[in-house]
Amino acid sequence: MRYFLLALALTLAACDGLTTPAASDLATAPAHAEARPVVPLVLTLGQSAPLREPGSSFTFDAVVSDDRCPVNMTCFHDGGIWAGTARTRFTLTTVDRSYPIALAIPGGHPGPLPLEAAPMAVAGGYVVRLVRLQPYPGWEPDGGMPATATVVVEPCPSKCVETWPPQVDH
Repeated sequence: MRYFLLALALTLAACDGLTTPAASDLATAPAHAEARPVVPLVLTLGQSAPLREPGSSFTFDAVVSDDRCPVNMTCFHDGGIWAGTARTRFTLTTVDRSYPIALAIPGGHPGPLPLEAAPMAVAGGYVVRLVRLQPYPGWEPDGGMPATATVVVEPCPSKCVETWPPQVDH
C-alpha cells in the first residue's frame, strides 16, 4: 500500500504542471515535424485550443454524464464491483468540416491514464485521446470547480483509419 501511495503521489506531482500550450507554439509548429514530445491540452468546459494546421481547433463541449465511483468507495452494479464511466463530447474543427467526438473515460483511476490505455477517436486527420477528466468524484474538491479535460490531439500517422461516423452512446 505504501508503494501504491508513493506512485500515486509521484504521478499527481508530474501532472500538476500540465497546462495548455501557447497558441503560438501550436500554430508555428511545422506540419511535417518528426517525433515530437506529446503535449497534452488541458481544457475547461467550453474552451477551445488551436491545432497545428491553420484553421483547425479542438473544443471541450460537454460532460454528458459522470457516474464514476468516488475514491475510497466500492460501487456495485448488476451484482459486481463497478468503477463507472464519464462520457464527454468534443468538437474537432478543420478548415472544411467539424467532427463531433464522443469519448468515455473509465472510473477507478483518478490520475491521468497512460496514452495506450486512454479512450481514443480518430477524425479529421487527428488522433484524439482523453487522458483525464476532472474533478474526479471524491478526489478533488468539486464545489464549483469547472470540468477540465486533459486530451492529447496529434496528427494521424500515415496508416490511420478514421473512426467516422462516430459511435455515439445514448
